[in-house]
Amino acid sequence: MESDQRRDQFVDPRLARTTVDAWIGEWSEAHDVSEGTWAEYNSHLRNHVLPRFTDVALGEVTRIAAKGWVKKLRRSLAESTVRDVVTLFSMILG
Repeated sequence: MESDQRRDQFVDPRLARTTVDAWIGEWSEAHDVSEGTWAEYNSHLRNHVLPRFTDVALGEVTRIAAKGWVKKLRRSLAESTVRDVVTLFSMILG
């Protein structure tokens, strides 16, 4: 565990159980962006991220689950919108 911490690869098991919805609340409190940016973020979260991941634990958000979700987004959204949604979700998970 100490080696993982030194390499910045340690994942706190408690954090892994936090739901995406709860984490978004914490993440939102730590970010200060313009009202317009928040409006865009909230739209993407409400319409695309939360319907798929709201009750999912952070530790359960796998690469393959995210890739499948992005594939579904591409069926109904413009590529620029998909890119914006994925970038936002990546920032939140980062």
